[in-house]
Amino acid sequence: MQNHLIKKNEWKNYFDQTSKHLQGHEIEIEIVGLDVGDQIEEEWISLKGLSYDPKENVLFVNTSQSEHPIFTPLEIITSEEGSLIRSIVVKDSDGRLQILKFRKPFQIEEVSRSRDERPFIL
Repeated sequence: MQNHLIKKNEWKNYFDQTSKHLQGHEIEIEIVGLDVGDQIEEEWISLKGLSYDPKENVLFVNTSQSEHPIFTPLEIITSEEGSLIRSIVVKDSDGRLQILKFRKPFQIEEVSRSRDERPFIL
């Protein structure tokens, strides 16, 4: 398994391109932090899309049940196995990790982004 950092200047383009491939996939949203412990926010729910608003610096996770905003993301890393994406980990300004896990790993055409490898942060 490899982890890849998505550079901030690529977030909007990455999520715009990725979102159309993810509609209908089931995700679990897990939040991990010293102030909140380890909790499941959403469990295996249908994803409508992901979008990043650079002006407000918010990543939106839209599901069939709700909209989950991630305010002030600092770092976004994908966890990949070959060409399959298993999860997206977002570190926010409160030091929390917000983990978007996919029930079934998905494959998309290569999205224009850097391929910086990072150690697994969990």
